[in-house]
Amino acid sequence: MFEISLTTKKDIINSLISKENLFGKLSDIEVLEFFDSILNLRSLPTTDHRKGQYPTAYEDFYQHYVNNNDWDNNELLKIKFDFTNDNDNFIKFITKIISPEVRISNEEIIEYCNLIEDLTKKDNLIFQVWDYEPTTKLSIYRLFQNSECSDYIRNIPQKKYYFM
Repeated sequence: MFEISLTTKKDIINSLISKENLFGKLSDIEVLEFFDSILNLRSLPTTDHRKGQYPTAYEDFYQHYVNNNDWDNNELLKIKFDFTNDNDNFIKFITKIISPEVRISNEEIIEYCNLIEDLTKKDNLIFQVWDYEPTTKLSIYRLFQNSECSDYIRNIPQKKYYFM
């Protein structure tokens, strides 16, 4: 696995926070599930002073992000759940942010991919098409060391074979 520098991680988080549509097509409850899939929120302690009422980070997130809507993206990504401390979780996070799970079109995927990749290039990391989502045919990108990518093309068209 490769390392993303702390400076790059912080720059990426700051860039993502500035985006109005950070979580794309996800509803508030789906954003909760998005975070839970990376961090296992049910195993993390609450930061709420009412620990009896919200014993885990999952219940805390549900109360403040879904019910009250009083956590913004800055609070989520810089205060409550700092992804910059764990390289693997950070890579999972940015990979999911640009995935068809969150994005509705290849144009939107590429927009977020470019935003992040402009910053990861200084760590010699780039995104490359890895696969396609079977239903929507949207591109799925993975992060690679630049030296691992021999044929780097931003949006490789899906192969189609026709038999007669």
